Amino acid sequence: MATNDSPLSVATSRNLSLILSAAPPGTRTITGSGFGSGPTVALFDRATGVDGQSVSLVADIGQWTGENTQTSEAVAGAKYYDFGGRTWITGRKIESVSLNQKDLTGMRYEHSQKYNQFFRSWRMVIPTGYKMPGATAANSKDGTGTNSIWKMDWHSLRPYSYVADNDLVIPTLVNGALNVSGNAITPEAVGTGSGSGNDKVSFSYSALSAVNENLFSYYCSGDESSPGAKDATIETVQQTNSTFLRTIHPNCDPWATGPGGPPTERFLDTFLCNGWMGNVASWVDVLPLFADQYLAVGPNCAARIYTHDAPTLAGSTKVYLVPPDTWTSTEITFTPKDYEDLTYRSVVTADLTLMENV
Repeated sequence: MATNDSPLSVATSRNLSLILSAAPPGTRTITGSGFGSGPTVALFDRATGVDGQSVSLVADIGQWTGENTQTSEAVAGAKYYDFGGRTWITGRKIESVSLNQKDLTGMRYEHSQKYNQFFRSWRMVIPTGYKMPGATAANSKDGTGTNSIWKMDWHSLRPYSYVADNDLVIPTLVNGALNVSGNAITPEAVGTGSGSGNDKVSFSYSALSAVNENLFSYYCSGDESSPGAKDATIETVQQTNSTFLRTIHPNCDPWATGPGGPPTERFLDTFLCNGWMGNVASWVDVLPLFADQYLAVGPNCAARIYTHDAPTLAGSTKVYLVPPDTWTSTEITFTPKDYEDLTYRSVVTADLTLMENV
């Protein structure tokens, strides 16, 4: 497989000069075979804006429904925040971040239809000098507790409430772990731990960085052939600095009953990010930032493109998920931002086959 980095290289290799005028500036083309069908991307937002200004509801693809407002919190408007050469969306009110005031901010997305097959991804970082929820020091992750400290990405089914009756958190930070678990839904996998029984699905707390950017992704293949049968697939992806972790759980019940369940339906249609923060001793200088919010739904939602700075994902220190412009079984086009336009590209097909360095 070959990656053509410019419209000129595509036109030269195929003797099609029309591509020079047809392809937008910066478009990249991956050619090969076996790519299958591409995803239906419902939302993608790089969080491109002006430092200190309110977040636009209009995203790169799709549109936010509104801000994450919770009646028990003094919610302020989400703002753009400049850090690391780009802008992010704040997780707290900038004007009072130095105060011990619970003022969560975030964004809310409501899909037009219920879904049970979806791929969700986002980036998170703690800017220099600030704290992760629950931490006692800047750029540390030393906070622990038996109750949830931080619901980074909170999914539900409308009408949702502060404590949803059909919810899933991806993930919740609790007791030194990043568990995929909600009040109503706690996915179960079979035999992924040391025993042969049911194991919870989680991200790696040890890989969580309070200094570097964190990429989180979660894929759910949908409902099983029979409710409660553990024959669905869940995939988790986590990347920060030189760590790339990808786990595929092939025998799961994605809708297993959580402590407050069972869920009213085995579907979702809404997510909040930043979702919730609480049970912390201090809010002073707590400031998570979010970007690259991505949601794909439907049968091919797991298909995706990565750009990265080394031949393998495991050897890369930078990894970006970039939405496709077009996708066929033999050709994929996409238009990266400058910081996403890295040397190497990999493709994951809808059946979770990884094609590295294509």
